[in-house]
Amino acid sequence: LDEVSYIQIPIVLLTAPANSNLKALFIQFGQQMDDILGLDAFYSEMFSKQTSNVGRASNMMTQIIKKFSIGMIIIDEIQQMDFKANSAKSFENFLAITSNSGVALCCIGTPDAMDKIAGDLRIYRRIAGITVKAEVLHGEGIREATGIRTVAVSVYGDSRSVL
Repeated sequence: LDEVSYIQIPIVLLTAPANSNLKALFIQFGQQMDDILGLDAFYSEMFSKQTSNVGRASNMMTQIIKKFSIGMIIIDEIQQMDFKANSAKSFENFLAITSNSGVALCCIGTPDAMDKIAGDLRIYRRIAGITVKAEVLHGEGIREATGIRTVAVSVYGDSRSVL
């Protein structure tokens, strides 16, 4: 048999941009792909040109996820995203990518994130699969030492593991 090789990217890490800017999130995804693959702004430029249309950018991202068999996308600072329904910047638009590609999504954010997510039942139903508070993972001392209470949420996809 002939050898078959392909590139598989297990995890892509993104940081949610301020003001729920989906265009910036798509461009950041392109930049991460360029960095991982050693390309000179190929994907980031592609997203820069196409992100005026969220649907088109979502389709491009879905194709890239499938092409490189991306296993999980981690989004940090998820509380900065917009969870209101009927908004062009809504996180719900990003969740369509997980539905279409099968990629697992892990969101990391502050307790405010869960309050925002719970505000829209459709998003909450899809996101709140597993919620783990940082003090549960690292003991109560983490909150006392840092004053920070973070929440990691494994949201959606084939894999339900929390990092």
